[in-house]
Amino acid sequence: YQIGVRCATSSFPVPSSMSESRTRKLRRSSDAVPTPPVHDHDESSREYHSDGPDSPASTHRGDDTSSAALGYKVSSYDRGRKSLVGLYEGRTSLLSSENKEHVSFRGALNLALILLIFANLRTVVSNIMLVGNRININHLIVVDTTRWPGIALAALLNLFLICSYLVERAAIGGMKDSTVDVLQAINVAAAVIIPSALVWVVRPNPATGVLLMCGVCVVMMKLISYWRVNSQLRAMWRSSHKKSSDGYPHNISLFNLYWFMCLPFLVYQIEYPRTPKIRWTFLFSRLGQMVFLGALGYIMVEQYIIPVLDTSVKALDNGDVLGIIAAVLRLALPHIYVWLIFFYIFFHLWLNVLAEITRVGDRCYYRDWWNSTGVDYFWRTWNIPVHHWMNVHVYTPMRKRKYSRHFAVFVVFVISGFFHELVVSVPFHTIKLWAFFGLLGQLPLITITRGLVHGQTGNVVFWVSFILGQPTLTMMYHYAVMKEHLLD
Repeated sequence: YQIGVRCATSSFPVPSSMSESRTRKLRRSSDAVPTPPVHDHDESSREYHSDGPDSPASTHRGDDTSSAALGYKVSSYDRGRKSLVGLYEGRTSLLSSENKEHVSFRGALNLALILLIFANLRTVVSNIMLVGNRININHLIVVDTTRWPGIALAALLNLFLICSYLVERAAIGGMKDSTVDVLQAINVAAAVIIPSALVWVVRPNPATGVLLMCGVCVVMMKLISYWRVNSQLRAMWRSSHKKSSDGYPHNISLFNLYWFMCLPFLVYQIEYPRTPKIRWTFLFSRLGQMVFLGALGYIMVEQYIIPVLDTSVKALDNGDVLGIIAAVLRLALPHIYVWLIFFYIFFHLWLNVLAEITRVGDRCYYRDWWNSTGVDYFWRTWNIPVHHWMNVHVYTPMRKRKYSRHFAVFVVFVISGFFHELVVSVPFHTIKLWAFFGLLGQLPLITITRGLVHGQTGNVVFWVSFILGQPTLTMMYHYAVMKEHLLD
């Protein structure tokens, strides 16, 4: 009844469900029913008496006279009573290590990428302001043909291939195995010494010299594999009374040898898994990526690495420890970028190009070395062709001859250090053996990461040694070249 009276005397609309006679009756009786006094200083009391849980509006449940039916605004207190029940429960923070709930960090990844882009843009702008534009392709054009050692080197490498083929043909004809081994060893040694002397004397562009010496190492390793595998096949062929064994001796041909030289493998086999056809779209897309990323790597070397190397000479001369540390840290970022770019160019793009041209089906040239929890895993997975060659022609034969595993691993790293030193020292005309001892220094680091640290800690140790070690060696070799050849 009081609700009806308040409705009649207030501005609230009367719901249509009430009849006009009842409405008039309520309005006439409103003068006889006094309205309860409401004090202005207590607004909450007014809301409580009109809409609160103890008021007639909240306790009356009639169909026509309820507060909702009469158009009253129900207070938030009433609406939230049931929702407040069960609002809290035992939970962990999303970023806590104890949290078991799946949390998406896509937004955080986007933020990290944006910050990385902005940081690199700032580096680009700062570099242009400090050193200007250093890109000049004119010095890459060499008019003097006497400074094109690649032509003479290609001719020499063909000579070594033909000599290896002729020795194998003589072995089929009855030449003694000891004589074959001596001749093949001399041929392999010549394939390394003569091209290295050519690069040392002609003095090509250092980048060109590095590429040429890498080619020399690849040819040397392939010639050794061709020699040793055919020696094993020949022994099986003779034991089977010269019956064709696994394709031998029909594989001894110039075509087979040159085809092996074009394959993205270093271990010789007569047969390899093949693909049905050449995918030309795939091939040209890889070539296009090689051109683009090669140009990007060249720009980063010229614009970001060489200026830092030039400024590091003064710090090394003065023995400025802080200056040397600052130079290494400044080199770390562009150096790892360039290394990753050329790793992708060679192991993913170039080797896939060779595989596509030769229709080779095995395309596994690296594994997830970036997840290395130890240095040993990195050396086993970042360069699968070399790992296979070392395993087949160095490690396994030594283990069969009862050498210990540790000594065999030591010999593997000695040979790897020789290759690295050859690739660096000959083109830059400086023999310091830093690359060689840097490879031998991986052995104690392998022991540390294998025995003392594991999991994510081992991965962090690997990345820190990788990011800081390589630019340090690069800075040391640059300093030696500047002091011995250019500054004099």
